[in-house]
Amino acid sequence: MRILKFRAWDKDYEKMTYFEDEDYDYRPPCVFRLEQVFKKDSNYDDYEDFEYNDVTDIVEVMQYTGLNDENGKEIYEGDIIEFSYDMFVGNFDTFVAKGKIVFEEGAFYVEVFENERTTKDEAYLLYSINLDTIEVIGNIYENPDLVKEEC
Repeated sequence: MRILKFRAWDKDYEKMTYFEDEDYDYRPPCVFRLEQVFKKDSNYDDYEDFEYNDVTDIVEVMQYTGLNDENGKEIYEGDIIEFSYDMFVGNFDTFVAKGKIVFEEGAFYVEVFENERTTKDEAYLLYSINLDTIEVIGNIYENPDLVKEEC
């Protein structure tokens, strides 16, 4: 079974925080609905007095993919990774690429923005990449300089 974890980029403090961090203001209980995050302010069992504060303007929530990179670091949406892959071009050659992790249509993808080959705008299912070659080198919020082109 896949572990569900989340982290959030706090736009006000420009800080990446994880829901299990003790100093994180938006710890669960949180309710996720249609790409909105609400912090619950009332008693968890008291559904009639359930109050929500919309925090979508100040945080960007990202989900854990369930995978770790070659160094054991957890891979989340918004992470920038470097990976290698084999391709047959007369013979099998290994290429290195960089991309960002996105969640679209129910799956995690890598949107490639830097590639040793000339083909751009490629996307790979994250699970189709050789996981032993993936290294998280940053994320789009703390390391925007790593993204050379808009995906």
